[in-house]
Amino acid sequence: MNVFRRLTIQSRLTLIFLTVTLLPLIGLAVLNDRTIRDTLTETAEQSLFAVASQTGASIDDFILTTRTTLVIEAQLPVISQYLQLDPIQRPSAMLNAEVRGLLYNLHQLHLRDQPVSVPYLMGYLLLDRDGSILFNTQIADGESNPLIGVDYSQRDFFMNPALLGEPYSSPIDAGDRREEPSIFFASRVSDELNRPLGVLVARYRINFLQEIISENNDLAGEGSFGVLFDENHIHLAHGLDATLIFKTVSLLPLERLQQLQTARRLPQGNVEDLLLDLPALEESLSRISEQPFFTAQDPPTGSRVNQVAAIRLQTYPWIVTFLQPREIFLEPAAEQTSTGILFTLLIAAVAVLASIVGARSLAAPITALTDVARKVAQGDLNVQAEASTEDELGLLARTFNDMTGQLRMSLRNLEGLVRQRTAQLQTTNEVGQAVSSILDPDQLVRHVVQLISERFGFYYAAIFLLDESGGWADLREATGEAGRILKERQHRLQVGGRSMVGSAISTRQARIALDVGAEPIRFDNPLLPDTRSEIALPLMVGERVLGALDVQSTKEAAFSQDDIQTLQNLANQVTVAIENARLFVQTQNLARRQALINDITARIQRAPDIQSILTTTVVELGRVLEIQEASVRLGVESEPAGMNGSQGRG
Repeated sequence: MNVFRRLTIQSRLTLIFLTVTLLPLIGLAVLNDRTIRDTLTETAEQSLFAVASQTGASIDDFILTTRTTLVIEAQLPVISQYLQLDPIQRPSAMLNAEVRGLLYNLHQLHLRDQPVSVPYLMGYLLLDRDGSILFNTQIADGESNPLIGVDYSQRDFFMNPALLGEPYSSPIDAGDRREEPSIFFASRVSDELNRPLGVLVARYRINFLQEIISENNDLAGEGSFGVLFDENHIHLAHGLDATLIFKTVSLLPLERLQQLQTARRLPQGNVEDLLLDLPALEESLSRISEQPFFTAQDPPTGSRVNQVAAIRLQTYPWIVTFLQPREIFLEPAAEQTSTGILFTLLIAAVAVLASIVGARSLAAPITALTDVARKVAQGDLNVQAEASTEDELGLLARTFNDMTGQLRMSLRNLEGLVRQRTAQLQTTNEVGQAVSSILDPDQLVRHVVQLISERFGFYYAAIFLLDESGGWADLREATGEAGRILKERQHRLQVGGRSMVGSAISTRQARIALDVGAEPIRFDNPLLPDTRSEIALPLMVGERVLGALDVQSTKEAAFSQDDIQTLQNLANQVTVAIENARLFVQTQNLARRQALINDITARIQRAPDIQSILTTTVVELGRVLEIQEASVRLGVESEPAGMNGSQGRG
């Protein structure tokens, strides 16, 4: 700081210009780069998610279509007729050749519909009701079929459709060293009474998964590719490297891996060769329900970080992911950053030249502007900087004047808010004083609604108190001509009915409508046509509801958070005051009744004859009844049965 003070004005201006010029440019460049990166990332995520969803839909469609087709084929009459024959008669029956020809024709038909180098369909198996193989189209004609007669009754693709009757598709069957990985689709063959006769099975190579995944490579953008995982996060297909199939990104325990091998979910061999050390990818795959977008590395892309979008299939608990290296789709951001750096350097050079050339001519206006700024700092907001030029200094002076103008406006607004808040506090204080000094409930509620209406400038304020049944809220006091008319009409609202007051009382919660036109539960009073916003606050003592405070305004959204809090405080104070007044009157009435009873007792003792006793008793009992009736009218004699729960009285 001391070194800066010793610099000449030209040097200072140079440093200031460079700082003022470069810092915003650098900040803008950083912000622009971040914005571009976020936009590109979001675009890439949406593209990857769309392709992943499309790919998942293709896999689901293939599986569902295959299931449906097999169900139709299993219902062919010749198959069920053949399976209903006695096992001894089947080899020599004419239906034997028909079924064999039918299955081979179906096999060839599917092969023609799959124009790929390696057909998906491996063959059809027809199992009897005991699970033994009767036909197998996987073996070419003329070759012996070692699978005929083999018992598959314990295989899931036999038991599930045979027992449940539903079409079934198995998990990936890795097979043994002699077999190809496959998926079995199965459907039960039944007779006319839906009794199981056997199971028709179609065995498919899993290369259809690889084909579907690979054909969508680059569809989400350059370098994008898909990967299919099962529920154990084992690779089932990979768009770039098919050698990763059956390798898992989960570091599963050895015992679990051996169980998967036993269940034919993993190929036989050394299980350690099937493990990939990708813990970040494993964790992200476990959380795709909450976060379908994430970043991860993948063996074919090496150390590059990939943006990933993942979805789950509908037919299997498998996960389809599509990946794209971030450096590919973020390349425009890198180019933009390089351009920004060159632009910043160019502007810095121009700023240095401009600061050197214009330092002397700028010194005087800057000094004058500094004096004005010093006066503003001292509190004089009416001072104005001279803006006699149209250059940057003139703009700076005008901007400075605009700033001081906005500051003056802000101070005026702040003063208005302070005055409003002060009025609210004064109103709260006056209500508090009324609470402590006014024991007449009628006078108290009248004073409170008048204060709220006058001090806050609200259109209408009213206090409702519950009747003895607790089912109706009677208007106790309200402001204005509308309030007078409503009191004369003995206006009341049903608790829990279609009014904000009834709703606030029944739910024991404040009901606020900043736009009454959009409020579904509200009583539209024809005497208050100008109401645009309304608030109803329950008056509660502990768990008991005494009534509600209702305030209405001619302005939309008239109630700020401060207003709501202040009105709630007022409602709480009014509730306490009403309860105190009730207890006070009740105590007075009890004392008066006790005094009358004592007086009656004394007179009886002094009465000379029975006629005098009866006369005195009748007169005094009449006075007791008058006091009790007055207490009931005030609502203080006793609490009705409906005070607990959602009912009550005021």
